[in-house]
Amino acid sequence: GGTGTAIGKAGFLDKSSDGFIRVTIKEGRSNTRMLPFQGSEAMADLSDQEIDDIIAYLRTVPSKN
Repeated sequence: GGTGTAIGKAGFLDKSSDGFIRVTIKEGRSNTRMLPFQGSEAMADLSDQEIDDIIAYLRTVPSKN
């Protein structure tokens, strides 16, 4: 693995609410490589439903860390 934003890691998911993860996906994370995923200048203009689906998926996938 390379460097990433850690939003899929168990430690982050255990400590973070869905609301925090939602904002993180929408707006990105400062001081990381994660860019926003919602809005006209984002990497992808995801809908709120698509972001909720991603959060649900992250919560079901086993993580190594």
